[in-house]
Amino acid sequence: MFKFLHWEQNRPYIYRVLIFITVATLLTIAIPIKRTSQYQYTKDKPWQGALLTAPYDFPIYKSEEQLRREQ
Repeated sequence: MFKFLHWEQNRPYIYRVLIFITVATLLTIAIPIKRTSQYQYTKDKPWQGALLTAPYDFPIYKSEEQLRREQ
């Protein structure tokens, strides 16, 4: 049991354990526990807030059938 406490013999193992504990601690601190959004919304309801627009244009691909139904 006391062989583990010999610094010179077990230095690589002690370094690995310390690096693992450090990385685990940093990841625990860095990852947020609760994510919140500044917008309030309800599923399956129309948007209730102010006008929300994207800063860029993007295409919305629709099939011919969807286009006919919407016209």
